[in-house]
Amino acid sequence: MSKSDAELVQDMFYRQANAREYSYFDLPGYSDWATRKLDEGVGPEILGHLEAFTLVMLPDEAAAANDAYFDEALDDLRTSLGL
Repeated sequence: MSKSDAELVQDMFYRQANAREYSYFDLPGYSDWATRKLDEGVGPEILGHLEAFTLVMLPDEAAAANDAYFDEALDDLRTSLGL
């Protein structure tokens, strides 16, 4: 079931009030994931590019970030760069 306009606006205000900026290094497990990726041959340049982004997330979203989230972010970055 989709949300009503009022519910979407309420969600937006909640996010504006409670979200904060995170770097990838603030997210649990990122450093270990990045080290594994380097060991797998991912170039430090692409990881550095990814790490340059600031993420605006709710605290529970940041706490839930995991390898699948990081893999998806890396794939999205590669796609946007045409790699």
